[in-house]
Formats: sequence, C-alpha cells, structure tokens
Amino acid sequence: MNKHTSVLSILLLLLLGACTSQTPIPSPSPPTVTAVPPPYVEIGYEDLRLRELGQDLLTDPGMPGCDLRDLPAFNWKLVDAGQVAIRTQEEYALHINSLYSEGYVVFQENLAAFPDTYQSVPNYGYDEFLDMCNVFPEVDFSQKTILGNHASGTGCSVDFEKHVYRDENNKRVLYTVEVIEEGLCEMYGWSRNLITIDSVSSDYRVEFVGSSLDD
Repeated sequence: MNKHTSVLSILLLLLLGACTSQTPIPSPSPPTVTAVPPPYVEIGYEDLRLRELGQDLLTDPGMPGCDLRDLPAFNWKLVDAGQVAIRTQEEYALHINSLYSEGYVVFQENLAAFPDTYQSVPNYGYDEFLDMCNVFPEVDFSQKTILGNHASGTGCSVDFEKHVYRDENNKRVLYTVEVIEEGLCEMYGWSRNLITIDSVSSDYRVEFVGSSLDD
C-alpha cells in the first residue's frame, strides 16, 4: 500500500465514523390535546328533571300556554339567552316567573280569541295558572346551584354531551355542551341543558362554552 492509498483510507474511515456517530433525530411526538387546561377539575352534575304535566292540561282543549315546550321564551331563550346560573330561591322564582308570565299571556290571548274552543276552561288568575302549570322541582340552594346552557342542532337524532369543570384557585366554573348530530334528517332538536351541581357561591364566575345559540 503506497502513501497516497493510506491517506485516502484514513480519510474514508474518518468520514464513515462521523456519519455513524451522529445522534439520530427523534420523530416528533404527537401534540397533546387538552380540552380544558388546568387548574380546572371536572365535577359531577345531575340533570334537573322537570315534572310531567297532567293529561287534563294537555288533552283537548287543554290549557294554552301551560306547556313550556310551546313557549318561545323557553324554546328560543328570549328571557335569559339560554345561559343561566341560579344560586338562590329568589333567582329561581324570577326565572320561573319570567317563563310562565309569557305562558299566561298566551293563555289569556287564546281564551279571548277562541271562546268556543275554551269555553270549558275557567279564566284563571296568574297564581292559579302558575300553580297548575309549573313543572320546575323544588331545589335546596344551600346544597345545589342550577346551570343552564341552551344548545340546538339538526339530524335524525340530536344529543348533547355535557361537562362541568371547577377552578378553585380562580373561583370559576366552566359548563360546556357539545351538540352531537347524527344522520341527514332535518329534524330540529334543542335542550336548555338544565342541571344541578354542588352549590357555588356568588363570588364564582360561571362561563359557558359550546352552545349553538340561535339569533
């Protein structure tokens, strides 16, 4: 082996060593998806179950304005924009009355416009009307807070996935609703998503995410 060959061999070995000794570049890790950043902690909830109206109030001719499902104030959130945090009995009463006062207007208008249809229905005062029609259950606000987050969608079925998170450090509660639409049907589905959680004091800020509010 001559001198030039030896030098060339050494250079080749050095180059090969440099290539093989390089640290391999790691593949990038997939991003971590965090739906709700800390310090939020998910907490439990219970659906606020409304009572069923008696059949005597629903069967023809029924009681106009009594069924919440027929009230624009309930369906379309005109009263409270569909997002509510109710912490006291006084706030609860205001919420209920804001809805049923609309229903009582419907009741009176129908009795006046269709006297033959509703001739068997007494012209009740508001307190009597509310007593018969109110489907909201009693709630102990020393233990519970009511939250509502109206959402809507279209499809062959429309469901709503609810989550509630609490941030003790910053005194915040986050209520999220995801609308789950299945199928290509044009059926409209909505819910006020009324729930109860363990009581939160008035110094907590309640935030709402994910409701598809209509104009």
